[in-house]
Amino acid sequence: MSKVLFLLRICTNFFTFFLFYFLFLDPVKKLVNRFEFSNCYDQSSTQAEIFGQEIRDLVLEVFNGVTSSIFTFGCTGSGKTYTLQGVPADPGIVPRTAKEIFDHIHRLEKLDGLSPSVQPVAPQHIVSVSCFEIWKDKVWDLLSESTSSKDLGRGDLSIRETSEGHIFIPNLCHHPVKNLKDFEKLYSRVTKYRATSSTKLNHLSSRSHAILNIHVTQIRDGIKYEGKCVLIDLAGSENNKNTGNEHSKERMKESVEINQSLLALRKVVKALDSGDTRIPYRDSKLTRILSDSLGGTSSALVICNITPNPSQYRDTINTLTFGSYSRNVENKVVHREKEYRRSLFFFFFFFFFRKKG
Repeated sequence: MSKVLFLLRICTNFFTFFLFYFLFLDPVKKLVNRFEFSNCYDQSSTQAEIFGQEIRDLVLEVFNGVTSSIFTFGCTGSGKTYTLQGVPADPGIVPRTAKEIFDHIHRLEKLDGLSPSVQPVAPQHIVSVSCFEIWKDKVWDLLSESTSSKDLGRGDLSIRETSEGHIFIPNLCHHPVKNLKDFEKLYSRVTKYRATSSTKLNHLSSRSHAILNIHVTQIRDGIKYEGKCVLIDLAGSENNKNTGNEHSKERMKESVEINQSLLALRKVVKALDSGDTRIPYRDSKLTRILSDSLGGTSSALVICNITPNPSQYRDTINTLTFGSYSRNVENKVVHREKEYRRSLFFFFFFFFFRKKG
């Protein structure tokens, strides 16, 4: 069993924290709330520091057939999307994850005396990417090639479950990527088409939950390992008075859907923390899709982003409470591997795949 890690990221230096505890002062009741976490980073912490200390090992687990899930959770404007995306001068978790995967592939090929330029027929690794968002309680493919507009039908995709209980999304596009440049091209489409809007708290507020999957297949010593990184950028919980959403029916509808799905997620984490026999995964599409990441077979890290804004005090408490509950969730990490036999079909498939690129 492996516990979910709870990491705290604070977007200012004004909070008091030490060791693995966090003290938060209620501005009204003047009471101190204490929360326990795995690690804490303030505004002086760099993206590189967080990735190196907390993320890299999770990413490398995928080469052994493990699913590694990384969440960002917090209220609107607390820095969730920045933590994942970053900026060109200071990349976040997503671009660093992709770079680490391809760097590791290069290291392994070099170690084995192999190089894609001289060994085009039998690649040891296959990497592919899929990405979708949950917007207005519907699942939309962010990498569909059919259209760039939600109004023209990139969703609503259905959610299905295998006989073994694994959740999957039929018809979700999976794109092979051979290098970091391929990934960057795809990811630019994700950031372009994801639903965003301006609010009082964030001029580019995410209006959806976005989930990016980087699938990695490694063939080693006759064994095929199938792992993936699941990078989850949750929309921020919202107080409509603070965000100004009450002035727009569209923003209000989005906000209601966001808050309802996040409430369902909190209920799932609380039920897992309490050891309940029934976990309400089916209460929302978000919780169904994330069932493997929380209480399932995945390694998981929850990054809670918080802000010192007094008007967001209640949302911050909810964020810290969610993180505290998630820290007690135990996942049964599974290594997905099976015997691999090279057939003539695979030989020609990989040869064509390499040559075409």
